[in-house]
Amino acid sequence: MENVPVKLKITPPALHYFEDNQVLTASQLNNLVRYFDYQDRLTRTRLLGAGIVCGLKVVNGNGSITVTKGCGITSDGDLITLEQDVQYTQALPFDDKKAQYALFHQAENTQVGLFELLPARGDGGGSTEVQPLRSFFANRQPADYVVLLYLSQYIEDTDICSSNDCDNKGILMQSALKPLLISKADYDRIRKEDDCCGESYFGLPDAYVTRPVWNPANNGIYTYGEMWNRYNQAIQSSAKVLDVALAQADAVAASLERCFAQNGELPQATTVITRTTGNTPTRVNEIDAVATSIAGLSLRLPASLLNRFRALAGAAAPSFNAALQREAPKAQNDYSIQYFYDFIKDITDAYQEFKDSTLDLCQGCCLDAALFPKHLALGLVVDSSPVPSCHYRQCFIESPILNHKDAQMRRSLFLYNRLVQMIQHYQYEEKNVNVLRVTPSVSYKGAIGARSIPAYYEAGSLNEEWDYDKFRRNETGKHLSYFATPSAPPHIANPLDYDLDKFDFFRIEGHVGKTYESVYGQLNKLCQDRDLPFDILGLQLDNNPRFVLPKWDFTPPHLDMVFELQKFKFSNYLDKMKSYNDELEKNIPAEKDLDVPGVTEHYGSPKQLRSSAIERKKALDTELENVKPFFQVTAAQASPNQFTNIHASIANKAAVVNNSAKLLTRTALATPLQNVAQIAHPEALSWLTQLVVDTREALKQSYIFSNFIRVNPGVIHNAGVTKGGTFLLLYTQTTDANGTTQRRVVGDFYLPYAVKPETIAATTVPPVRPGTLPTPPVYIPPDIFQIRPDLIKPPLLNADLLKLKDNVILDRTDLLSKVTDLQSSVNTKLFDINEHVDTRLNGVAKKTDLEDNIASVKSMINSNMTTVVQNYQETFNRVVTSYDNVLNKTKVTAPGKVEVADMGRMTLDEASIKNMSKAEMALVAKNYQDALSLMQKSRNDFGEFFNIRQ
Repeated sequence: MENVPVKLKITPPALHYFEDNQVLTASQLNNLVRYFDYQDRLTRTRLLGAGIVCGLKVVNGNGSITVTKGCGITSDGDLITLEQDVQYTQALPFDDKKAQYALFHQAENTQVGLFELLPARGDGGGSTEVQPLRSFFANRQPADYVVLLYLSQYIEDTDICSSNDCDNKGILMQSALKPLLISKADYDRIRKEDDCCGESYFGLPDAYVTRPVWNPANNGIYTYGEMWNRYNQAIQSSAKVLDVALAQADAVAASLERCFAQNGELPQATTVITRTTGNTPTRVNEIDAVATSIAGLSLRLPASLLNRFRALAGAAAPSFNAALQREAPKAQNDYSIQYFYDFIKDITDAYQEFKDSTLDLCQGCCLDAALFPKHLALGLVVDSSPVPSCHYRQCFIESPILNHKDAQMRRSLFLYNRLVQMIQHYQYEEKNVNVLRVTPSVSYKGAIGARSIPAYYEAGSLNEEWDYDKFRRNETGKHLSYFATPSAPPHIANPLDYDLDKFDFFRIEGHVGKTYESVYGQLNKLCQDRDLPFDILGLQLDNNPRFVLPKWDFTPPHLDMVFELQKFKFSNYLDKMKSYNDELEKNIPAEKDLDVPGVTEHYGSPKQLRSSAIERKKALDTELENVKPFFQVTAAQASPNQFTNIHASIANKAAVVNNSAKLLTRTALATPLQNVAQIAHPEALSWLTQLVVDTREALKQSYIFSNFIRVNPGVIHNAGVTKGGTFLLLYTQTTDANGTTQRRVVGDFYLPYAVKPETIAATTVPPVRPGTLPTPPVYIPPDIFQIRPDLIKPPLLNADLLKLKDNVILDRTDLLSKVTDLQSSVNTKLFDINEHVDTRLNGVAKKTDLEDNIASVKSMINSNMTTVVQNYQETFNRVVTSYDNVLNKTKVTAPGKVEVADMGRMTLDEASIKNMSKAEMALVAKNYQDALSLMQKSRNDFGEFFNIRQ
């Protein structure tokens, strides 16, 4: 017996054509069969593929293993089929001594452990080693065994003679399909890894980026150093994951390189060396002639792409570690830590895109026929994974021409190239990014190739390898980028001038490291000039509200409403004053009415008297007119003392006018001029204005980053802002070489919504609350201000009473306080005198001639004291009556509270006063003086009484 070799490894014979009368030999006929068999096998494996086509699933039962119907192709082109499901219940040790399959005999011709599966009806050729599967797996784990379908083929030389004849039967090739069990360990020994469909394509790990959290409880960020630390922690954590992932990506790239060589896409290089330029390692083939021959070709050509891939394969992990060591410390000084974090995210996304592109990359053009020439692995007996691994089940390796696997392979190659190029060309230099620019882009949900190229990559370095579709369409010069040149197409050089509907994100670059005021001014002007759909807001990193620059002078709406109400009330009262003034001028008595003896003798010229009152009225009118502009200001524009100062000035002028008007006119009770000093609206306005100032100062706290994010969590940094969002400029206080303090932009974030003033106001915790509210004014009926003409009052009452009012009030108060003590004082004096008399009389009490007179003496003394008290009481009552008469006539309402404007009013009516002669006025004055003299005498008598000798 002779084993059957791998047929695709044997050079096919030449095809001979037959001729008439030709003698055919066995060799010629066999070569004809071999030729067409070789072509069939090539067709299957090169144009279709190899592996399991369908079915052939392993189902583990209770003491049985079922293999479903299906078919497959071995790497040597053999067709393996099962026409129906087959259930196996027994196992028998298998000896491959006849076929001698090379993969089963690897170490010194020793066969790996194999067990043939037998159906229930199989007898195992009478072997005593047959055992039920239940017994077989009693001491074994089903998950540790792989099911194979093995095509056992060998050549058997038959005998020349048989029982029927002795004709030559020829050589027979035996083929038998054997279901086998093999342990996982032995299977790993016979399994060959295919470079075009290796396990590494399916086993690349996920890469993910740690997110810095900006709103932890009671942990604010107030310096750039603290922000750098938090970003650096996320970067170092993410780098550990990326380091493992990139190392495996390099391993896949090495498999891709070999696959391309296997498929004839690359020349077969004998060895590969590693060359290091600076900190960047590159793998270079020794076949320099190949590199030289295609060096001048455009990078868009596949050959150049493959050559670049071959130079970069294996460089991802080393280049990344070099960039990590170089750039993270540098970011402490140039405020670029956010950009370096973006770079980590970019590399993660680029790796993930490469990983996804290799997942279905199982393909092969020139598949090695010796991979699995006579067997197919069907999978583990028990496989707990949801998707069977291609390690233990021979997945179908299809031809690259099917399902565009060749294009997918090139795409994977391109994405790996881009991954390495991105790592090697990260280069942020503030001097190179010195112009503020807004570039339309797509959000991070989109593929990298759809985004605009960030400014932290070296200018022009990624144009050729940023987007595979543009590379394939020869459009590598049409990437939106910070470094877009004026020579680029207009919609690339100036994208903001063209349709923005397809973009949902705007990259904003060139602002980091510059002063906040200049950045905000430029960016705000750009937004207005180009009508860009996002807002801008500045936030301070430092916890010092003194340097905050609020965007809005926000006043809470309720304060605006109350302020406008109080302003209206104050303005309305001043309007009433103006109306009263106008009526006052109309009702001042004419000069002829003032030309009477009682006026001219004491006040001079009626004309001068009248004109003086009118001039004071006009001065007040001018004041009222001048304050009108102050009522146009809002609560945010007013100063705290503005309205109280206006009030004081108007009240003083109103008092002057009111005093003049009272000599010439009268009203029912009071005037607006008289009561303006008592209104509370100006105090309320000043209180509200101060409250607005305090609120605005408190709102500055809301513009501090750590305070802002407590109420507005979820800030994101992607070096830009989404359409309709708010771009948050983060600045901190720095000092330049001249010692000047500046607000310097050190980073940015964004929120996916528009931040409004009320959103900022909500950040203030606790809210500003009012203190003591001003007392509201008492409502005054408007009809009491009705004006009537009135002549001037008697001079004596306007002069003498005003001069004497303080003495009148003080005397009245003093006497009232003493009257309650009068009786007790008199009684005390009487008791003292009686006691003195008793003492004197007791000394002579024994003399009988005096005893009869003691009672009469005591009676006389008591009578005299009673007379003194009664006389004083009469005098005191007269004094009180005199005071009350004066006080009633002068309308003194209470001690210390005198209505000055009414001091001249007597109980006489208007007609009596107007018709009084000079003599009558003098008589009234004399009566008043007599009352004053009587009060003085009473005061003296009262004083003398209290000065009685003790």
